[in-house]
Amino acid sequence: MMPKAKKRIRLLLVIFLLFILYASLIAVASVDTPPTPGFPHSIKGTVSYDDGEIITSGNVTAIVDNESYTTTILSNGTFGYNPPYHVEDPDNDNVGKNIYFYINDINTSQFLVFDPGTSIIDLTISKDTPDPPDGPPVVPPVITSNSPVAVITMKTKGLVNESIVFSGVESYDNDGEILEYSWAFGDGTVGSTQTVNHVYTNPGNFTVSLMVTDDDGLTGDDEQAIKIMYDSDNDSWGDEDEVDYDHDPYNSSDYPEDYDEDMMPDSVDTDDDNDGLNDDIEIEIGSNSKNEFDVLYLDYLNKSHYLIDIDNDNIYDIYYLFEDDFSSELKYENEKYSIDLDGDGKYDIVYDSISSNITEIPDEIKDEDNTLILFGIIIFLVIVVLLFFVFKERFFSKKEIDFDKEEDNK
Repeated sequence: MMPKAKKRIRLLLVIFLLFILYASLIAVASVDTPPTPGFPHSIKGTVSYDDGEIITSGNVTAIVDNESYTTTILSNGTFGYNPPYHVEDPDNDNVGKNIYFYINDINTSQFLVFDPGTSIIDLTISKDTPDPPDGPPVVPPVITSNSPVAVITMKTKGLVNESIVFSGVESYDNDGEILEYSWAFGDGTVGSTQTVNHVYTNPGNFTVSLMVTDDDGLTGDDEQAIKIMYDSDNDSWGDEDEVDYDHDPYNSSDYPEDYDEDMMPDSVDTDDDNDGLNDDIEIEIGSNSKNEFDVLYLDYLNKSHYLIDIDNDNIYDIYYLFEDDFSSELKYENEKYSIDLDGDGKYDIVYDSISSNITEIPDEIKDEDNTLILFGIIIFLVIVVLLFFVFKERFFSKKEIDFDKEEDNK
């Protein structure tokens, strides 16, 4: 076979192998990873009629999110002890949902809230309950009325004759709407709108209260305290505060610096820009302690998580976990941030900056990322080896020619 033909065959072999490796890589990357199941809710208890007579046969059925889980009633009127009885969470989304219970397909009107762990419940039905219709049990809606929640938003210090804003905008009602707002400002005056401007004509400490009433006639209330002071030099600082912070209350050019205007001087305010992150931490990480827009707070698993922009390009660079004083670099792509919560080099959650949703990354996908890296390394090594075999004949032939020339020159 001619040398050129051999080279063409080798080159085609290289291209074929690279194509196979690339196709394998794409196949691995495109595999849909099933959701990681959540932890089950174990349930056990007793079954009886409402007159106390135990039920010694039949089944207990639990329904959550239209999925049924059935176990056998034992002869002693119990269930879930032997064998154990678990309500599963196959898609890891049942936490917080109601679990409804049936005895021999009769609705008990009892339910538990899905929470991984173990619960004990005593289930009862009436002897007078008619036989259930054919087919699976139907979950009835649970209708409840919740009281509204009143929330006051206001400053905690003010000045005599200052127009101060009091807001109830953050008040809410989970199952309806708020119809009435009733304010009392502690000085004998009242208000009746969602947001009110009020002026105090005398100094002192006052209690502001708000009561809200919803469309079910239920009420909720909130209270806040406010301190009203004289301002003798009209510098927008109360005389008492200026004295407390070693400034002259009668000199309008002598007053404390207060970047965020929260009536707490920067010298004692540990969070000058009110972004939720301590100034000392911001300085250590490299962000601006007087820029309220360079920190984003995330409430996840009852811990304080922060995304921090350290170069003012409106893209967060660093993740910081307050409780553990831990930080890691963020990965930003397509408006989403991948976050390593524990420093193991694997991303654990993804924060979508458009929807503000947080999504957990299953362990299978984390391992898959490592698999992709391994594939990349293998491809590189294969390319190196194949190139060596393709060009080794030319390389060694050139060496032999150069060696022959040197021998001839001798």
